[in-house]
Amino acid sequence: FQGPDKEGVRIPAREELLGWIDNRGSRTLESYDDGVGDAPLMSSIPEPGSIVEERYIESIDTYDWRLSNGARVLVKSTDFKNDEILMDAFSPGGHSLVADDEFYSAVNATGIAGLSGLGKYDAIQLGKKLAGKVASVSVSLSNGYENVRGSASPKDLETLFQLTHMKFTEPRLDEKAFQSAIDRLRSSTENRLKNPNAVFQDEVSRVMYMGHPRHKNMSEALIQEIDADLALEVYKDRFADASDFTFIFVGSIDLEELKAYVSKYLASLPNLGREEKGRFVGDYMKQGQYEVKVARNLEDKTLVSVTVYGDAEWSNENSFGLGLARDVLNIKMRESLREEASGVYGVGVRGSLSREPREVFRSGFVFTCEPGNADKLIDLAWAEIDRLKEEGPSETDLEKVRENRLRSWEKGLKENPFWSGQLSSYARQGRDFDEILAAPDRIKAYTAEQVQELARRYFDDTNRIRALLTPLEDGIN
Repeated sequence: FQGPDKEGVRIPAREELLGWIDNRGSRTLESYDDGVGDAPLMSSIPEPGSIVEERYIESIDTYDWRLSNGARVLVKSTDFKNDEILMDAFSPGGHSLVADDEFYSAVNATGIAGLSGLGKYDAIQLGKKLAGKVASVSVSLSNGYENVRGSASPKDLETLFQLTHMKFTEPRLDEKAFQSAIDRLRSSTENRLKNPNAVFQDEVSRVMYMGHPRHKNMSEALIQEIDADLALEVYKDRFADASDFTFIFVGSIDLEELKAYVSKYLASLPNLGREEKGRFVGDYMKQGQYEVKVARNLEDKTLVSVTVYGDAEWSNENSFGLGLARDVLNIKMRESLREEASGVYGVGVRGSLSREPREVFRSGFVFTCEPGNADKLIDLAWAEIDRLKEEGPSETDLEKVRENRLRSWEKGLKENPFWSGQLSSYARQGRDFDEILAAPDRIKAYTAEQVQELARRYFDDTNRIRALLTPLEDGIN
């Protein structure tokens, strides 16, 4: 026996120690009961629904099913990996449909539920129950959608379906899990305040969205607003109706087996007949040109982020063409700022169109440089943008972009995540799935004049925020 020899610590006598040893066989210990046992994952199997409509999309070898509860299922069987099935599902709505004063409870709802377990199992018990299974399902709420994602080995596919059904119908709230979620959030918030890049991003967001209640920097006051019961209520409401969900399955799929699971576990989900879509919550971005400067960088470097934005006319062609313009500018800025001026450690160009909840564009560039060179390098970056607007891309640069896009597309054709993402994107936008295979023709057909026009339109700096994260000055922000 070893112990500290200091005041206040009682050292057991020799006879006491020996007595403990002598009595070791007089106690009966019961086996630890973790509450898992041999009971099935689901307490009861739901009454199956049915597949009421089937369509085969020959061009992409994909099935499109409508279920008796209104849900839609897209299925593509592949032979890329013999042990992988991916699931992606979505429904319009999201946390945009909750009130502003419920927002922070809503955005944490799925995280709190995830830490609480499912059905009669808490998170630890659920983990033990799923030991040895290759199946997982997660849910989330975004601004405009409810989302469900999962993956499984074909041998554990039924487990994936059972977990999915339970995510809809058997969420739970565990007080310890809630407190754990709050503790994690509090810790991450404290750590975020020590991270110069995070403080910088928070300040840019605060200024850009003019202090909108859904774009506040996380703080102890906001953490205190999170209500466990409200979070569970929001969760249940957002996943109460499966009728407007679209489920996508891609991978090593046995079609008949999948049909049986879809009928049993998806077509049986509740149908409330809702017709929802995400709403605009009023988070307009500040108009005009302005600068944000945060003197918190612990390194002797300046991070530059320039963003331009405004209303946009969204279309597939505009979105695609802006992507080409962005890729061309990535080439030109890398050549100009890094290779010729030797002024940046790296440079990236942004450019995207949003369709929901409003049609807007958001473009710009970001790089890190020596503190004294920021203004000069920002001017060089704008010079490349202006050159693209005035002259258009060279055929050499545009061909490089085309080749990169084609290589990426050809590689993606042989990967499950590519098909899952494409089917999800096209379904959300209501596009014709036949267009997926037309991508090479679109890539080759896009002209320099089209790229030039979209650069003029979507790198317009009428609304611009120039943000700099500069070195810490005398320890003061």
